Amino acid sequence: MNGNALLRLKLSGERMKGKAEGTLEDGTLNLKMSLEGDLLSSLLVLGGGVKASGYGKLELALKGPYDSPKLREFNLLLKDGKISWGPTEVHNIVVEAHMEPDGFLKVGKFEAKLDGGRLEVSNRRGERSLKLEVLGGVNLGVLQLNTGPSGIELYIPDIMSPGGTGTFVLYGKRPDEPFLIEGPPSSPRMVGTVLLRNAEITYPPTGGRKRPSIWDRTDWDLTLVAGEEVWYFRDAIFGAGARLRIEEGDRLTLHGCPARGDFWVEGSLRATSGTIFYLDKEFWVEEAGIEFNTKYGVEPIVYGSAETKVRDDKAGREFPVYLRLYAWDPKTGAKLERAPLNECFLDVDVPPSQDISKEEVLRLLGYPLEEYPRKVAEALGIGIEDRVFRSLLSPIEYRLRRAIGLDVLQIQPSLMRNLLAPSGPSLTSLLYGTKFTLGERIGTRGLLFYRGELEPPKPPYGELWSVQHLLGLEYRLWTDTWLKFEYSYDPLSGQRDRRVGLRHRIWW
Repeated sequence: MNGNALLRLKLSGERMKGKAEGTLEDGTLNLKMSLEGDLLSSLLVLGGGVKASGYGKLELALKGPYDSPKLREFNLLLKDGKISWGPTEVHNIVVEAHMEPDGFLKVGKFEAKLDGGRLEVSNRRGERSLKLEVLGGVNLGVLQLNTGPSGIELYIPDIMSPGGTGTFVLYGKRPDEPFLIEGPPSSPRMVGTVLLRNAEITYPPTGGRKRPSIWDRTDWDLTLVAGEEVWYFRDAIFGAGARLRIEEGDRLTLHGCPARGDFWVEGSLRATSGTIFYLDKEFWVEEAGIEFNTKYGVEPIVYGSAETKVRDDKAGREFPVYLRLYAWDPKTGAKLERAPLNECFLDVDVPPSQDISKEEVLRLLGYPLEEYPRKVAEALGIGIEDRVFRSLLSPIEYRLRRAIGLDVLQIQPSLMRNLLAPSGPSLTSLLYGTKFTLGERIGTRGLLFYRGELEPPKPPYGELWSVQHLLGLEYRLWTDTWLKFEYSYDPLSGQRDRRVGLRHRIWW
């Protein structure tokens, strides 16, 4: 394109004002622009429920061929910014940035608040810079992120409990260093540590959506650390539903890039409390864990055991039943209690001292052979129920926990089991078996909890239902030793039961 032209443009609106002046001489563009007003409102064009506002001033200069000009000057001042999407709101956004003579876009200040937390971003020059291939190349350098010890609240769809959030604390390899995002943009590198607190998470993602390609292209040097009250939930893990509390301080480190083929994970996660729902029964977790060291293609190693109580009314006794993870040793045929993830299965077990067969245990659990087909249908229905109602109940539980201020609040209905009952359902019977649990942490070692269960009428009592009450206190004396007190009460019969237990875990 040849010839000369003088360019002038003026913008005057209610929310934005600006102007642009420059020349076009023999195909070379020389243009200066300035904007002032609600700059962030332009983000509304992103859609997806994003709302934004924020006053700012922007000045920039472009110079070079008209079809590929380069950014020569850039100055941005933004204050009182606000961006919101879904349950996440970022406010009090302040940004100061300018371009230096060598093309480095210096972020002098970037601050934002998220639900009481604070995020600060700055940048510096580095060997692995984020160089954007726009306007002749914009060098963002290496981004440095810092949240401070309070962290920021975020919601990650399909990974976190619906309607819930978690607190993310970002720092570098050491607590006094910033979290880094390095280049190149085609394969960004994440370097640092993420401490997660007060969150309910699951994996693989529940939404069925394809994982964003950016995660596969990222070069990871990242350590994930579990803080207080991090729970793992899943409705179908080894054929059971699980809700496990991850031990505080456990960590996983991610290395390499999936797209490059050198991605691997090391570390371990453990749980010493939580529940597993299996064979229509609630098992309390004694221990469960997974150990990663996948550098050479080795499958993660898993282990776990949980306990429930079963009462034999004919014998007038109650005994423990254990749910354990096993795998078969291909050489000896023996059961392995620590085995690769892809080879494990769950099995019911009882102590040898109880002198009872597995068939008898299954009968007491409600699985006699003659009713097996119906129980299979029940189990399938319960799995469907968990998938459907968890998505509805999780947001309610989360909001109730926040409103009441409790650490634990869980509702477990039994609608499918009651619908499939031989006697048929009624309006009141649909609620039978519903369990609700409330709990409050006592420091970092104790848990005070209450559990109620709606039960059907018992002869000779005429009430439509009764509530079985259980009040308990669990306290960790040492790393592998727990002391437990329980008090249960049946208001219909007036029967009371008091229990004291001491549990110690031995590693070998």
